[in-house]
Amino acid sequence: MLGGGAVSTSENGKTGDIEDFSGYFNRRLIAMLKGPILAKGLPQMLTDVRATMDKLAASKECVTDPFDSIYGVVFQLTMRAVGGREIADDPVVLRKVLQYFEAIEGTAKPLNIMYHWMPTPARALRTYNGAKLYMLFKKIVDARKKENRREDDALQYLIDQGDDVVNIITFVLGALFAGQLNSGINAAYILVYLSNNPEWLGRVHDEVNAVASQYNSDTSIPLKTRLADESIRLQSAGNAFRKNTSNTAIPLNKKGTEVIPPGAYVTYAVGDLNFNTDIYTDPDHFDPGRFLPDRAEDRRQHYGAMTWGLSRHPCLGMRFAKLENNLLTAFFVAYFDDLHLVDRKGNSAKVPMVNKENHTAQKPDVEVLLKYHVRQD
Repeated sequence: MLGGGAVSTSENGKTGDIEDFSGYFNRRLIAMLKGPILAKGLPQMLTDVRATMDKLAASKECVTDPFDSIYGVVFQLTMRAVGGREIADDPVVLRKVLQYFEAIEGTAKPLNIMYHWMPTPARALRTYNGAKLYMLFKKIVDARKKENRREDDALQYLIDQGDDVVNIITFVLGALFAGQLNSGINAAYILVYLSNNPEWLGRVHDEVNAVASQYNSDTSIPLKTRLADESIRLQSAGNAFRKNTSNTAIPLNKKGTEVIPPGAYVTYAVGDLNFNTDIYTDPDHFDPGRFLPDRAEDRRQHYGAMTWGLSRHPCLGMRFAKLENNLLTAFFVAYFDDLHLVDRKGNSAKVPMVNKENHTAQKPDVEVLLKYHVRQD
């Protein structure tokens, strides 16, 4: 994760490092994102989101880059869920960790992943920023031990489990990669899409008012969940690939006539599904209604959507990701109206086209500014 080192393979052909980390990662993440733990952390999440909205409301220009402001608060929420208070509570440290994370994420190119043993500049950059993170987390862990201080957060849970600093950083980075690149990007894109779609902006505002009037604490709000489904679909156009790193062939059917040979890559063109005109009407268009029960376009084909994982591999952080998106969308729509995109000169701008060459959700290739008006009702 940090240095792009080689994966060790045991004598029986199983990849020990990958399997051990995968099991470790899943156990820790499931424990942290259980319902009662999420509910316990909800008041602080609300405080974080409200602080961001208050800051935006106090702005004289009433213009923001959602891929900075909204993306940033998602990083804070995610860090609070899987990291430590010392980072989530300190804007300076939080921004520094975000810079390290983005530097490491920027090196995750197919060439560097497939040929991780090559001494490339990207690998050096990855190692350098990984070392920076190591020193930062080690300082926090050492301070807690020296002061005999305990915090009620995810980092304390990892420390109590006996995890060392390397495992802690690797887990936190893995959780951030799994969540930030999807939730952070899509939370911003949802607001961008709503600014260009008055009908759905109005429907979401009506839903927020209805839920608020009923004092409903349920975070599974139908319309906003569909917004996330549609944004994820639009941002997922790249290729997913996995490598058989074992020494044995992996059978694809019961007869064993089709296998994935050792060292071979398996690829899946996600865009062929998400932009399939046999499944989705006008697939390049933002239309959350396609996921509503009366249309259910994703049900036209078995496994017609892979927004939150498929079959035996659902997204482990799905509950938390939906909570983040629902909170941010609900708060933004409750605070602001008259949303529209502008350029630096204040002229109207269009929703940027998604770059289908991206292998994962990414910020748009052009700057996006969202102008808003503080609600008076």
